[in-house]
Amino acid sequence: MANHENASVSVTDLADLINAVKDTAPIKKVPYSKREPRSPFAEGKTRKQRLKLKYNFYQNGYRVPPKSLFDREIELINQLTPGRYAGNLVTVKKIESGNEEMDTIHIMYRNATFDQRLSINQEFKGLAGMMERCVKEAETQKQAQIRKSA
Repeated sequence: MANHENASVSVTDLADLINAVKDTAPIKKVPYSKREPRSPFAEGKTRKQRLKLKYNFYQNGYRVPPKSLFDREIELINQLTPGRYAGNLVTVKKIESGNEEMDTIHIMYRNATFDQRLSINQEFKGLAGMMERCVKEAETQKQAQIRKSA
């Protein structure tokens, strides 16, 4: 029998041993029905960890499902306030129904013709860029009103 009184193991050796055991452990099989769906929009987050929209979001009259939005876009949608932005290129409307789950926010811009789509693409870098500009302009308008009233 070995003498256990003199045996000493360093912390790094113990950590290496634990990692080696984890690496050789069998892969846990998860049935298809129990798998968490992955999305390029979720950025490695589970459904519970994703940000939630405060409102149903509509872009030019079409409902945009939350699962097709990046977290940054959800943050910006939650910050949008009604108004006209970017020299009247973009209009944001909020429709409250009394029930929070039914409240909607609409972002509208002209995109019927090629020239209109081109001007939107030149002005903004995607939907997130459009919303960032709307949020920034709303903040500057709010600060201007505060300065006027002071």
